[in-house]
Amino acid sequence: MSDTRPHPAWLREVEQARVTGAAGVLLTGNTGDRVHFGAAGVEIPFLRYALAKYFADLGYAVGGFTVGAGFEPLVPPGTSQAGASNAFAQVPRGQADPGIVLSALTPLLRRRSPRVAVILDYADHLVPATNGSRADIGAQTQAVETVHSWGQDDAIRSTENFVVLVSHEDGIHPLLRQSSGYRVASIGLPSADERLAFLRHLLATREAGHKKELGPLADDYPVDEFARSASGLRLVDVERLLRTASCGTPVRREDVRRTKEHAVRQLSRDLLEVIEPSAGFEAVAGARHAKRYFTSVRQQWRQHAGSCPQAVLLAGVPGCGKSHIVRAIAREFEAPLLVMRSIRDPYVGQSERNLERVLWIAENLAPCILWTDEIDQAVGQRGTGPSGDSGTSERMLARLFEYFGGMDKRGRILWIGTTNRPDLLDQALLDRFGVVVPWIHPCAAERAELLPLLSAQVGRSLAEDVDASAFADAPGLDLPTARGLQEILVRAGLSADARTGSAGSPISADDIAVAVRDYKPAHDPVEHEFLALTALRMTTFHSLLPWGSPDDAAGCGEVPPYVEPLLDRSSGRLDTVRLTARIAELEQLRLSQRVRR
Repeated sequence: MSDTRPHPAWLREVEQARVTGAAGVLLTGNTGDRVHFGAAGVEIPFLRYALAKYFADLGYAVGGFTVGAGFEPLVPPGTSQAGASNAFAQVPRGQADPGIVLSALTPLLRRRSPRVAVILDYADHLVPATNGSRADIGAQTQAVETVHSWGQDDAIRSTENFVVLVSHEDGIHPLLRQSSGYRVASIGLPSADERLAFLRHLLATREAGHKKELGPLADDYPVDEFARSASGLRLVDVERLLRTASCGTPVRREDVRRTKEHAVRQLSRDLLEVIEPSAGFEAVAGARHAKRYFTSVRQQWRQHAGSCPQAVLLAGVPGCGKSHIVRAIAREFEAPLLVMRSIRDPYVGQSERNLERVLWIAENLAPCILWTDEIDQAVGQRGTGPSGDSGTSERMLARLFEYFGGMDKRGRILWIGTTNRPDLLDQALLDRFGVVVPWIHPCAAERAELLPLLSAQVGRSLAEDVDASAFADAPGLDLPTARGLQEILVRAGLSADARTGSAGSPISADDIAVAVRDYKPAHDPVEHEFLALTALRMTTFHSLLPWGSPDDAAGCGEVPPYVEPLLDRSSGRLDTVRLTARIAELEQLRLSQRVRR
């Protein structure tokens, strides 16, 4: 290379493709970011102009084409305008017709001199993965065939000429992705070192006379901490933070957190949400079996040990705290929590592309926790076939199996799935979760523990006469869920307000008694028992059973009534024969209920 500045990994891949005779490269991923080659670089351009500068420094004449703006020579500062104009004299400047431009570029790419580099920006619009309107199909097909033929053209590959396709939507035609003539290189999110170098560059620029354009970090926010905590931010986000701070308020930790949430949602196109919870296991009542297990894993995770679990499933009764504890786990593990939203899409191939984008972001933000809620619906099931979703579910599951099939993600990405319908999970998907933690109804001791936490969550205080144990054992609380208990407290708060005539009054024991008497569970007890027992049957280790082992002093000694006949108290284990038989009975009851409806 002609300069000695450090180059990012993706640019080294571009260089390797160039010197090994590839016709070009396809750039995907973080293609909308600034490009910073280190502290020595004065310019901080976006990708198209960074590439133009890079190739111009190597002696290339550089031209750029987009369907919207047409063709133009790209002349970075310090480069001869005449050289680029002469090299592309046969290509009409400003011409936006792909057929005309690509046809004119073909003979130029076959010549050995002058050396030319062609940047096809927004290539998703030029050679898209899916056809547009009927009127566009012919032009798009011609563009795909032309660009693909460049990669197979021995005359082009024998020259040093080079083609760069820049994808901003990950929607390039698969023919080009699979072509041997083009190398695919993904531009990742900036690393901590890259963020640190860029931040120092901006701060140095600020001190060099640009304080009106760039603000400082808060006094208690060191640059090293900023670089670490800003994982998930692009360089353009870092720049935007400092430009906003020029208005008078230095960059604070809260600013970075909010910017990260926005940046990840934007980068993932709302497929992911990043959460950095503020509370850990101290805010989780009950669930001793889950807290015990994740506490035992926590230190290994912080050391990125290969013995960490790779995928954990929380399965069982709805409304009993699965989502709540996932956030607490992220806090305990000191890892960003990536919440996977719906990635299913009606357009052919888009669901698979959405999944790839989610996995790419998770890879860039590692170490992180990837959470898929309602996983039974999120990725579907195998075997739906052509009459179902045209094989989309099978392809998505196969990709997940491949991604989490090796050892390289352990200690870096922890996949947590939660489901209220463990009975609907594909068996092959279930097999990928090496750890299954069951979720059943809270016992009386857990209900007592939940009372103060739930009251705080709904913004109410408890009067001195409230006895948590009495509440937990109150008649009428027949297998309540944590969510049901929360609604009881909301109702008790209304009673307290009506009694005192003042909003927000402390909840008394009488208010709770009124709410309990008024409470009418909306869930079907047969359905809940079926879901709870199904989750217990799936549990992967006896130590993960909610009541713990017999010698576990911290365990909950009591169990829900539906568990008692199935439990061997001396060993703390379930009778699997009785468990299977009871689940079969419940399936018949559920079927009968559906028929009667």
